[in-house]
Amino acid sequence: MLRLIDLATIHSGFKIHESDYRQAGVRVLTASDIKDFNSILITENRFVEPTDKNDKHLLEQGDILMVSVGSKVGNVAIFQGDEPTIANQNLLVIKPLDDPHELLDKLVKKKSRIVKLSKGKAMQCIVIKDLGEVEL
Repeated sequence: MLRLIDLATIHSGFKIHESDYRQAGVRVLTASDIKDFNSILITENRFVEPTDKNDKHLLEQGDILMVSVGSKVGNVAIFQGDEPTIANQNLLVIKPLDDPHELLDKLVKKKSRIVKLSKGKAMQCIVIKDLGEVEL
C-alpha cells in the first residue's frame, strides 16, 4: 500500500502574524476557511503584502489544504482559486503528484486515522512526518 508521502509532497503553511494583515495583497487562507464538507469558504478577507518570501508559498490549483491544528484537524479541501493566495501556518499544503480529486477522496476516507495521529493536550496538531506515513 502506498503512503501519502509516495503520492504527494507536504509542507506547512506560511507563518503569519496578526500584525502582517493588510487591506489588499496576497490572500491568506486559514483553518477557519476549510469547511467540514471538503470545501473552501472564505469567511473573512485576510491579505498580506506580497514579498519574495511568501511568493515561494503561493498555492497552485489542485493543492490540497489540510487543517493541522485545533478542533477541525484533518479537514481537507482542494484549492481552486485564481488569485495569489497562501495558506497560513495552521494549514498543511499537500501537492499531489497526480489527480488531486482522487487523493482528496483517499484522505477523506482516512480522516479518522489522520485525526488519531494528532498530538498535544491543549491543542491537537498533526506532524508532517506522521501524516506522510499514512497508508492510503
